[in-house]
Amino acid sequence: MKTRHNIVLISALLIFVTTALQAQNPIPNPGFENWNGSTPEGWFTLNIPGFEAVTQSSDAHTGSFAARGEVIDVGGLPFGPGIITGSIGDVNFPVSQQYARLTGFYKYTPAGTDELNIAVDLKKNGLLSGVGVINVQNQATAWTPFSIEINYFNQEIPDAASINITIGNSSMVNVGSTFLVDDLQFEDPVGIEDQSYSPIAESYSLKQNYPNPFNPSTTIEFSLKHSGDVQLAIFNSLGQEVARVIDEPLAKGIYSITWNAEDLPGGIYFYRLTAGEFSETKKLLLTK
Repeated sequence: MKTRHNIVLISALLIFVTTALQAQNPIPNPGFENWNGSTPEGWFTLNIPGFEAVTQSSDAHTGSFAARGEVIDVGGLPFGPGIITGSIGDVNFPVSQQYARLTGFYKYTPAGTDELNIAVDLKKNGLLSGVGVINVQNQATAWTPFSIEINYFNQEIPDAASINITIGNSSMVNVGSTFLVDDLQFEDPVGIEDQSYSPIAESYSLKQNYPNPFNPSTTIEFSLKHSGDVQLAIFNSLGQEVARVIDEPLAKGIYSITWNAEDLPGGIYFYRLTAGEFSETKKLLLTK
């Protein structure tokens, strides 16, 4: 009877600790321990049937598994890995605090100038309230910690977050780049009195879309130093405009836009941001 009682107490303690850890870390399946085939539970991938750029790996930082991504060859074109929280229809998961940073561990072997991109967005009522991004260029053959500082634009407590892990490049990714990612964690909830906010962008900028390659949706982030008329247009490889994502006056600030290309064929496209005298163009790859 005494032994059985001890087992019950230990089980209850484990349940309590597990519940407490889950409450502190709202990220779904943060250690990538649970999988449905080549898809980690609580996430979705950019895998296409017969071509799996994201797979389960037993080379884990802790536990049994980690997420592995590799740029593979698909019909003569490089196809990059992408892991995003949630589902294709909703990439968000619930949160209830302003976290200071996203941490985790990675291994990375780049080919060419490819980068490992890890991005986190926090939102309030569907509007972006905080962002953090890390771009890893150097090889890391041993498990290496990363820490992504989250910058908030206002004092709103976010109600949703999303995380996106990809391999990207300003042009086309290179076959052979690989990453391993494990043990994601939000750290250090911040109070309003401890947080400085930057709702006004200090400069104009256009970031590389993520994921890239993508199918059919991708996110484009940009900053506006001044208010004014803004155009964000998409062009095909012939220079023909195929979509006008934004064509309206916008206030100065930092923006995150999702573009859906489900009606366009796969291939290389370009997106151009024009705001006043500022203009910048970057390349993206739609895979279908």
